[in-house]
Amino acid sequence: MYKAEFKLEAITPIFMRGADQTKAEIRAPSIKGLMRWWFRALAGSYFGDDISGLRKAEEFVFGSTGRRSRIMVELSNVESEETYLPVDEFEFYFWFSQVSRSPKPALQPKTTFELTIKGYDELIIKTAVISLWLAIHLGGFGSRARKFAGSIFLSEEPNANFDIGIDFLPHTTNLKSYYIDTFATLLESISEILNALGFDRSEVKEANYPIFSRRTAHVFVGKVVSTPSEAIKNIGAWYLGTFKKRKFEGGFRFKYADRKIADQIYQEYLKGKKRIGNIKAKNERRPYLGLPIQFYKKFNNEFVRFTVAHWNANRRASSLIMTVNKVEDKYYPIVTVLKYVFLPNYRGAVKCSGGVYRDLKKKKEKVANVEGALFILDRGKDPKKEYETFYDDLINSLRSHFTEVFP
Repeated sequence: MYKAEFKLEAITPIFMRGADQTKAEIRAPSIKGLMRWWFRALAGSYFGDDISGLRKAEEFVFGSTGRRSRIMVELSNVESEETYLPVDEFEFYFWFSQVSRSPKPALQPKTTFELTIKGYDELIIKTAVISLWLAIHLGGFGSRARKFAGSIFLSEEPNANFDIGIDFLPHTTNLKSYYIDTFATLLESISEILNALGFDRSEVKEANYPIFSRRTAHVFVGKVVSTPSEAIKNIGAWYLGTFKKRKFEGGFRFKYADRKIADQIYQEYLKGKKRIGNIKAKNERRPYLGLPIQFYKKFNNEFVRFTVAHWNANRRASSLIMTVNKVEDKYYPIVTVLKYVFLPNYRGAVKCSGGVYRDLKKKKEKVANVEGALFILDRGKDPKKEYETFYDDLINSLRSHFTEVFP
């Protein structure tokens, strides 16, 4: 049997829970699920638009309802009932759902645990291991994993009884060279493995799912700093801007924000409307960074609260993934962009639902209903072209602030 053992350490809090919601824990199925997700992204560079071939390869390695997995994932038992206290406004913003009014339990930074991957086929276990490399270096584990939470790293190189073929640790502060070389090795390795397993190659014509390829992905590295919170702030200052008067201003995210949507809704309510339908937003592109989006604004003893989603898919995971990694005793942030089709049949509108509420002493009363379309594009604009323009601006902005290491 082939085996690879990993000694891991939490860099940022891990908000991961099982059946018992009162405690945080690392779960093997969740780790395996993330490895599976990153395998899909990496293998997408080989299969391209051949979704059927990709699915067969995924099932061949990780199993399905009708096929046993060819790899086994084992974890040491770690649990925590502690909650995490954010050190600044950036952490509070990124992890709001886990640390605000009803804080969720989290495995604290510096928590250590061990992970073992086993398998009887060397090609299969190599595939699982390189998928784990991507999950660790570019992603996170648990809730808010795309926004720095659940960042983990190795305390030493893995112990394996086969040749992994890549270093898990940078071993150098020349991070650009390390990542350029490693990404080239990863793409070459997955291609060789899938070819050896008998799968046919196809091309990426239009990415309909997240694909890690030279045509569809970009990776950027930030400054090497002394603490994880400094690493988060390095990216946060670009993404969110500065914190003034209880809100962030000036960052890339709010360059494309219409902060008057709630005001529009409230004005319609003041006109006597109890049912508020379609709303037009100006320069609102935040849905391109992920759905749903929660909006809230208070007006004296009343407030507007609504959710922006899509008609056929309430959730569309962000194409922007942020994590924190470690080199020696220092930390650095990484931003990954996986650009793929925004939403099927997207025509320039997203769904808006919620209402206007009145604060009473012990409860809230809904005084107006909001349900309809939020038009984020002016009439006549090409949705696909606007989406492309947004991502061109995103990539150019990242290039001007950080070091691009892929493609």
